[in-house]
Amino acid sequence: MKVWDEYINFFTEEKLKSLYLEHVILSSATGIDNMSHKLLWPMLNDQLQIINRKVATGDYNFTKYKLKLISKGRSKSPREISIPTIRDKITLRALCEFLGEKFSDDLNFILPQVFIKKIKKEMDENKYENFIKLDVKNFYPK
Repeated sequence: MKVWDEYINFFTEEKLKSLYLEHVILSSATGIDNMSHKLLWPMLNDQLQIINRKVATGDYNFTKYKLKLISKGRSKSPREISIPTIRDKITLRALCEFLGEKFSDDLNFILPQVFIKKIKKEMDENKYENFIKLDVKNFYPK
């Protein structure tokens, strides 16, 4: 099967609805269009058809994200959270699933707790002589 065919299979209306019900519906945050799940529900199938059609033709464009600022405390810049619309969340989830499956052999997700436990064990076994502890600031500077 060609990659394009595999890709399109992740954007069938049935698959999109399944992804919406399993993942996207759990998030209550609304995007720039202020569309809630309650408002979306009556037109869900129409929205899924739009995603399917636009992805298949290569015309899908993501909507601007809604910016939410979360205070990190006094004299600190707020954390910026970008919230996509529900339609974009569905599309992003399908894209994430496709990439996850396509590159599953190359992905190795390890929970931070498991990784730290492994490092501590290896340090106890004197596998390493030194280590560096880093605190990264401004990873994405403006």
